[in-house]
Amino acid sequence: MLLLWGAKVHGIHHPPLGAIQQFSSRRKAKLGHGRKQDRTPFTWEQLEKLLSAADVTDSALLMLALNCGFGNSDIGKLKLCDVDLQNSTISHPRPKTGVHRDFVLWPETVSILKAYLNGHRGRPLSKEVEKLFFVSRKGQPLSWHKLNSDGKLVRSDAVKNRFDRLCKRAGVKRKYGVGFYILRHTYATMIGENSHDYREVQAALGQLTIQQQEAYRHDRKIKAFNAQQRLRSEMKNSSIPKILHDKLHAS
Repeated sequence: MLLLWGAKVHGIHHPPLGAIQQFSSRRKAKLGHGRKQDRTPFTWEQLEKLLSAADVTDSALLMLALNCGFGNSDIGKLKLCDVDLQNSTISHPRPKTGVHRDFVLWPETVSILKAYLNGHRGRPLSKEVEKLFFVSRKGQPLSWHKLNSDGKLVRSDAVKNRFDRLCKRAGVKRKYGVGFYILRHTYATMIGENSHDYREVQAALGQLTIQQQEAYRHDRKIKAFNAQQRLRSEMKNSSIPKILHDKLHAS
């Protein structure tokens, strides 16, 4: 209610809704509740199955997740003016943090986005929706959340529903709590595996701090293994293997 009062009386805009959710009582109540959600990234084989079973709209969503690490809110708030298909770029602030991001689109992503605009984008029901890139066949955003008159957060997520149906069609089994947002975790892990620059990954994810990568990257085991292998390679070039060999054969 204070946020609504500030907006109406003083013209103060609320921070990104993701920041509001972070301190909401509803979010706090969920901590530790129920089964632990699985955040294991998808494999290339699973992604291939999804794209094979996807229609043009679902393919466009999947490619934005894979190319840019887009989540549900990114899809829902992406505007037509953010996308430059002629120059293969997207310039879009992350809704959750407000951090501005610039992406170069792959040729495959550009092609599927053009196909979506040419024959699969719905007819907007309002001027506000008309600005959006993705519009459902009912003329609504694919994902949205806002504060109602009581100051409570309400949402609708067609991206999640489409992804659930796609996984079922593709025969991709998911564990508890795995939805479309797992593709952002997959993106973060894949780009992080071959990167030695944490700021590079932070910029690609549109995160405020490097520490936030811990929640999205799931390559700790792989990173530890690679580090151990590099150290062993260095050790093999020393005299240690011979020392150990001689010690074992002397006993």
